[in-house]
Amino acid sequence: MESAGSYPLWSYQPFRLSYNVYDTLFLTARLPYWIATSAVPSLRPVSQWSFKQTIMSRILRAAFHKMAVIGITETHTLDAGKEGERFEVVQPFPDTDYLGPVAPVAQAKPGAVGGTWYPERFADIKSKTVMLHIHGGAFIWGDGRTACSGFLAQIMQDQAETDAVFSIQYRLSAYEGKNPFPAALQDALTGYLYLVRTLQIPPANIVILGDSSGATIASGLIRYLGEYGSKISPEASILPSCAILTSPMIAPLKTAGSGSLNESPYAQHPNFHTDFVPLSTLRWGWCVYAGNTTTVEAAAQNPYFTPLGHPFATKVPIFISIGRREIFLPDNEEWAAQMQEIPGNSIDFTYEDDALHETLLLGNVLGFEESAKTVAKRIGVFIKKHSEKAEST
Repeated sequence: MESAGSYPLWSYQPFRLSYNVYDTLFLTARLPYWIATSAVPSLRPVSQWSFKQTIMSRILRAAFHKMAVIGITETHTLDAGKEGERFEVVQPFPDTDYLGPVAPVAQAKPGAVGGTWYPERFADIKSKTVMLHIHGGAFIWGDGRTACSGFLAQIMQDQAETDAVFSIQYRLSAYEGKNPFPAALQDALTGYLYLVRTLQIPPANIVILGDSSGATIASGLIRYLGEYGSKISPEASILPSCAILTSPMIAPLKTAGSGSLNESPYAQHPNFHTDFVPLSTLRWGWCVYAGNTTTVEAAAQNPYFTPLGHPFATKVPIFISIGRREIFLPDNEEWAAQMQEIPGNSIDFTYEDDALHETLLLGNVLGFEESAKTVAKRIGVFIKKHSEKAEST
């Protein structure tokens, strides 16, 4: 596996400035071609896509590749900022709550977690249906604030009729061994325990939603609550009403190795040419999330790190949505089938027609607003069905 211990050459000045200048000139040179081919349906990667969907997918792909080459992870702050009173800082719980796969290690100990409420922090929150959102971003960018997660939170309220969304900003992984696994999973657990313990929201009123890398973390959280929930909350069930996983990233071995990216199975799939996610970003994210002491093989065998190939029994109903134009499509089809084979599991697997990656988080940027709304409506039906079941029991 590539070393997660040091930043690439392009992270440092003056090399970073040189690469930025080069990349800007290269992007400017390509724009006329992109505009021309995006304007003609027969020349688009998917003829049904609009001009905006086509050109924005190409621009985002170039932007994310540039970020991967430079390799500098976003920096979080626990200051309220523009979110004001909607932003909360959650302190970690006792170490006795972080067991097994989330137990404190030298480079990943439970820490304070920031989170943003949508549309606000209700005084009577115990009676509300609350969605714990774990954002995507390949473990190296993104947060729960309005600029990143506001679109998703809004359509969850408008289309899925969720009362409130609490979107956490888990610690992002970076080179030099910063915040590797299980830091993000620890933060997700902290956010969930905050809802259940501090705010005393009944678990039956809580929905876990994870998108992309956030879905990987959400899968680990669901698994952890099933395996260790009785130890950290012996007095009552701590399982949420249901979980939503959209565009999960579930197979790190396919991009994290040291070989050429062109040798990745993803590069051989037709959706490699339709999705906006560059393999360089995936390799960067998986590499730093794994940390500088974990081999690719070890990460692939860790069920909390790699869901694919490690199905688990769960009492939590799970909704999985995947775009038909995503490079993660075959992975998710395989994992959903694995999960469905386990007796007692309730797994709803749905497709988002002609959609690429992350429309719930980036639909407004990519031009997939209507597609994202359709998925959100399906999520609303799923949540309502399982909320009613929880009430009847």
